[in-house]
Amino acid sequence: MEKMGIHMENVNDIWFDEVEIDESDMFSFEGNGLMATSKGFDYERLIDAFNAYGQALCAYEDACRYANQRIVKGQEIGRLQLIQNHIMEMTMRIEAMRNMLLHYAWNKDNGMLTRAEASIAKQFCSESANIVVDHALQILGGIGFCGSRVSRIYRDLRITRISGGTGEIQTVIAARQVLKKYR
Repeated sequence: MEKMGIHMENVNDIWFDEVEIDESDMFSFEGNGLMATSKGFDYERLIDAFNAYGQALCAYEDACRYANQRIVKGQEIGRLQLIQNHIMEMTMRIEAMRNMLLHYAWNKDNGMLTRAEASIAKQFCSESANIVVDHALQILGGIGFCGSRVSRIYRDLRITRISGGTGEIQTVIAARQVLKKYR
């Protein structure tokens, strides 16, 4: 299938017509397949959050380097207040993502990661990463749009707001868990 980004991965339709399996091949027990797999979703969502952070970090570093190297009217564009605003917005999100992910990774390593935390990490990092990369593209301007690593990240990163469950479903999952704590 043709995709907007992530061209290194193929996506194809798979059809299962008239397929029968033995009862012994059943995952979990009848009616419990989704619940049995949902524990894996929490780990997948944490991995998705780290992926979003990593891509955002690459775009952030490229934009900061460019802001120090690009000279306009005799000075680096990084000295311009509007560019500094982009840098600050990106920096705040990068720091927040990293701190959140380190905390939740520690929870995962110690068997304490909650479903809400996994959803919060996935939702926050995918949204924040898309914002960071958008700021990076603004700093890079035309050079960023024309085949730079940031333009590829921009296209590839969009899937993070969909894969592993959309942002909307992450909100539902996390909010339900948070509200349970305060009953």
